[in-house]
Amino acid sequence: MTYAIEAEGLVKRYGGRVALSGVDLRVRTGQVTGVLGPAGAGKTTLVRILATLVHPDGGCARVAGHDVTKDPARVRALIGQQAVPGPRILLLDEPTEGLDPHGRARLWDAVRDLATAGSTVLLTTRDPEEADRLADRISVLDRGRVVAEGRPGELRRRVGGQILHVRPAVPTDTAPVARILAELTGLTPVHDTGAGLLTVPAADPMLLSALVRRLDTAGVTTDELDLRRPTLDEVLAALVPPGSG
Repeated sequence: MTYAIEAEGLVKRYGGRVALSGVDLRVRTGQVTGVLGPAGAGKTTLVRILATLVHPDGGCARVAGHDVTKDPARVRALIGQQAVPGPRILLLDEPTEGLDPHGRARLWDAVRDLATAGSTVLLTTRDPEEADRLADRISVLDRGRVVAEGRPGELRRRVGGQILHVRPAVPTDTAPVARILAELTGLTPVHDTGAGLLTVPAADPMLLSALVRRLDTAGVTTDELDLRRPTLDEVLAALVPPGSG
């Protein structure tokens, strides 16, 4: 397997703050790789190291086989270099941040066109939908560490393959429903307070029927109760605990 970008054990500290803590990353030639994570996860630091703008405090990184610390001039020449009709290697750090929906859609089209033409793209983003739409593979970064990586479908399967959604009809039933879900799955449900929705990975195919019985016994009614294929938003919520970044 040929990799356009390789990073091994990258460490970067700013004073007492650790921005990267042993990050490994491999970007396959000719593919779009997304680095997904919340603000403060270390995404921009990673890109700045790969672009030779910042020196790592530990580990190493190579772009097209060239060490970013030992041969920065060659690396800079390769990033964004024209290879007809697009750049050979492109680093995009949250490129759609602040764009309106029209501008975002146009940039997505441009990235797809570059990938189709054979360019290698590393894209950092906080937007799971963006990563899902554009990336062949995704690395999830949190607090300076890679906590998961794989194709979008692989990441969905990692959190259970399906997601159980429950919206109690009565808001005061939220706490008891959350307790029942935790007892059945051994996991803490994610609570969307605005939507009044509880979600939890559902690896057991019998979970839904077991939940229905428990809710009936408890006298709890629901406005929504179903199993769905997880979105990457739900994958990120499962992989990255609240308060990260």
